[in-house]
Amino acid sequence: MKKARRILLIGGTDSSGGAGLSADKEISFQLHFAASIAVAAITAQTDQSLLVTHPVPDDALRAQLKCAEQMGFGAIKIGMLPNRQSIATVRDFLLRHPTVPAVLDPVFQTSSKAELHTEETKDFLVSELLELVSLITPNAMEAELISGVSCKNKEDLEVAAEKIMSLGARAVLVKGGHLSGETCLDLLKQPTKTHYLEHSRLQARPICRGTGCRLATAIVCQLSDGKGLLKSVKKANEMVRDYIASTPEGS
Repeated sequence: MKKARRILLIGGTDSSGGAGLSADKEISFQLHFAASIAVAAITAQTDQSLLVTHPVPDDALRAQLKCAEQMGFGAIKIGMLPNRQSIATVRDFLLRHPTVPAVLDPVFQTSSKAELHTEETKDFLVSELLELVSLITPNAMEAELISGVSCKNKEDLEVAAEKIMSLGARAVLVKGGHLSGETCLDLLKQPTKTHYLEHSRLQARPICRGTGCRLATAIVCQLSDGKGLLKSVKKANEMVRDYIASTPEGS
């Protein structure tokens, strides 16, 4: 496939515009990337609650992915996949494009804590996609669900990352923003290297949603440009911090 300054975004819509594919598209535009979109689920939600989530029929998801193949893409971001069928469809798609960088942002809950996955679906996602993506980007709570390791501190992040690697991941970025403390600590684990990324904590506004979506998409854009994983993660972190810092009070 010819490399283009275009990425592919797979995930769910967010009717509030704060997260999901809306956030993905926003950050890709900031980085001057065009984006093909494959909608796997439609949600109706506000900043406070999830009202409805509706999986897109599988033939429609497959057709969207076929259109993306025709247009070309340099990297893939995978967000919300609502059921086993959508996961299997994305698995088959990734198997057709084994050399294209792909980042999986495992979305198990909304910001309002509404569940988006059953336990069975979560396990299926891990078993089917983990070995096929370049990077998985769980926050501490998601890493806990995947690994079974309680994530409360730096040492826990390391153990959880090790466990996720043992499940087949090529690389894992465990985001520690949900942990307590004056600083935020993220852990990037690769087969032979571990990097701790520590930065001062910013006070996020209640409206400040979709940070995980934006981070993963920014990483995808950097990878599509041929940048290394560590450099891509650092640049994406900077962009998300700028987003948090610029979110106006009471917006």
